[in-house]
This record gives sequence, C-alpha cells and structure tokens, in this order.
Amino acid sequence: MRALIALTAKSVAAVAAVVVLVGLVGASVRLLPWLVAPAVPWRLALPFARGLLSAVVEAAVLLGLPIGAAMGAAVFVERGEARAMLALGVRPARMVLALAGPGLLVIPFWAGVAALEGAPGSPGRLAAHLVEAGRALCSRSEHRVVDVPLLSVTWLCLKGGPRLAGRVPGAGGGLWFSAGSLDTAEDLRSFVLERVHLAGRFDGQPVRIRAREVRVRGLPSFGEGARGLSGALRGAVLAASALMSGLCTAWLVVRAGSRLLAAVAVAAAAAITMLVVLHATDARSMPPFAYAVLPISGMLAAVAASGLLAPQWRVAWRRAG
Repeated sequence: MRALIALTAKSVAAVAAVVVLVGLVGASVRLLPWLVAPAVPWRLALPFARGLLSAVVEAAVLLGLPIGAAMGAAVFVERGEARAMLALGVRPARMVLALAGPGLLVIPFWAGVAALEGAPGSPGRLAAHLVEAGRALCSRSEHRVVDVPLLSVTWLCLKGGPRLAGRVPGAGGGLWFSAGSLDTAEDLRSFVLERVHLAGRFDGQPVRIRAREVRVRGLPSFGEGARGLSGALRGAVLAASALMSGLCTAWLVVRAGSRLLAAVAVAAAAAITMLVVLHATDARSMPPFAYAVLPISGMLAAVAASGLLAPQWRVAWRRAG
C-alpha cells in the first residue's frame, strides 16, 4: 500500500501546485490594473488579493485531491502492482482505504489554512474592506485622493476629514455625490450613505441636495451574498468533500484497471462538478448543512463519468453486477 500512498501524494502535490500557479497568474492579471494605477495605493489592493487567494486555495484542494488520487491509482495500475495485489485476493476497496488515513490529515491542515486566510466572503464585505482601507490611507499626508476599486468611488483627503465622492449610479453620469461614510449590503444591491451632498444636472435641471442619510435599494446584484459556510469549518468541509471524491475515483480506477487519461477525465468531471455546486451554494447563501451535497455531487459525477468515458469501466460494472 505504501507505493499507492506515495504515488497519490506526489500526484496531489503536483496537481495542487499547477492549480495554484495558474490561479496566481490569473489573479495577477486581475490585480495588475490596480497595482499600476497611480491613484490606487498598493495597500488598497490587498483585501481584493486576499479574496482571489482564497478562491485559488479552494480550487487547489477541490481539484488537487480527486485528480491527484486518480492519477496515483492509474499509475499504480499501469505499473502492475494493483493487478498483483488483486491476484493475492486484496480487494480494490481495501487498497484505496489505505489512502484514507493520510488523506484525513489534509482536513485539519486545510481548516487551519482557511481560518488564517480571513478573506472577505462576499462582494459586500470586500467592498467594506476596500472603503475602510481607503479611508485609512487618507490619513497619510502623501495621499490627496485615493481611488477605491470595485466601487468606482474616490476618497478626497480634505483637511476637514475624508469625503467619499463618485457618480450617482443610474443617473446617466450627470449627478455627483460626496459622503462621509458608506455601508454596503452583502450582495451590493443596496447601500447607505451618511452626510451626503448631491450636485449636478438631472433632466437638464440643476440639482443640489443635502441629506443626513441616504438609502439606495434595488441595484443589480454584483455577485453572491454572504456565504453560508466560512472560516475553518468551510476549509474542513471542502477538504473532506475533495477527499471523499478522490477515494471514490481512486476506487473506480483500481477496480476497472483504467489508464491515466481516462482516470484524469473522470476525476476532472467530479472536481469541476464540486466547484460548480460550491459556487451555486454560495450564491444562494444556503445554510451550512446544504454543503453536504458537495461530496455527494462529486462522487455521483465520478460514477456517471466512468460509465460515459471509459468502456472498460462499463464492463467492470457489469461484472460487479
């Protein structure tokens, strides 16, 4: 069993590293416009960078474990060691269960990583981080204006205190506002402004308004709301889901004696399914127990893909039947 464990560990590490590398390249491309913008200090990009890093880490565990386990099992089969153990009467399930012990160590590790990340879990929280970071930078004498990315507003660093300024959304660009503070909803569909000055032209008429508080509702949703699962618990659930999907895929590979390409295709189908289900669950702000569908969806996708993509697996299922 040690050979299977070693092969799987190497494969999981390699796949996770590739996913992280590709994810970091993509994140750098998204961050680059902000990093080179003269009015956006690099410190203001840190909250958004943390959110991107969180997404990269989650993709690494959900892709790395199932695909790595499938690759390790496929190499174990191709080298003939799986056939030798089958000849000795060792069942595929017993071989794959040897991976469960080392795999369980991933769960507390990834739970700790998720707890340390502390990345904002929704566009509203991210926006709040960006707004507060911009206000803090305004207190430094070298900054006169600080652009806040994502919201398209700017902090004006005035002697009487920072003021947030920007165009009024939906007014055709003719109205501008300034405010002392901004609070956003989780999905950015509403926000609250305090100490507001409004000026400009609307329908060709000059407009000047002052208000202590302005509440805006009914905006198009920017993205998902608050996640139903976050922090260490989220990391543990994702790692456990990826582990269960990986064990299922590895068992399918060993039982059918599949080759590497077919094994990777089936594992990728399971991993991508889990990513899609995770995004849908987050977007609907489902309660924590709803995330139990994550490992189930991955295993069902692996079983379905094994019958569609690999003829030798259909033969194995008939024999099992």
